[in-house]
Amino acid sequence: MGKFGTLSALEDWAVDNDPIGNRAEAIAASFRAALTAYNNLTAEMLADIAGTTDQAQLAFPGSDEAIIQELDEWGAPNASKATSAGEVGFPLHIYGGALQWTTTYLRRTSPAKMAAQLDAAATADTRLIGRLLATALFKPTNTVGYFDRYGTKRSFDLKALLNADGQALPPDPGNAVCCQGSAVR
Repeated sequence: MGKFGTLSALEDWAVDNDPIGNRAEAIAASFRAALTAYNNLTAEMLADIAGTTDQAQLAFPGSDEAIIQELDEWGAPNASKATSAGEVGFPLHIYGGALQWTTTYLRRTSPAKMAAQLDAAATADTRLIGRLLATALFKPTNTVGYFDRYGTKRSFDLKALLNADGQALPPDPGNAVCCQGSAVR
């Protein structure tokens, strides 16, 4: 079994063409497990190329770093603080899809038909994520005066992938201090 479970439950039900009958709860539990596995696998795959947040604006760290000083046995370091370069905004949009069935449909249909519908919803979600990522990468357009109608109800500027916005890139979170001319020790 994978790190987050497996989608094999859908494969198992996809070949079952018998009416659901008394197996509704077992099928529902399998579908819940498959959806949880899908969501976790998608989040893990996205983590390498995109971040997720539910905050419309976050403080954006500057290119400064805190200062570390060599001390003797009685020394006390001078206080230092990394500066913040401002805030960065994110366009939070809400997407959703729904599947619904009547009680009569559930009595007459097969798990294979339901699994096909669930698989189609997951495929549509995957395609949407791909389209959104491609739009961010290949159409990086800054937006001035974006109005956040879902969360803060405020207007702010969006910077596409930190392109042409004048802010210095923050230090690499992996402590490699990438692209700033410093060597890694």
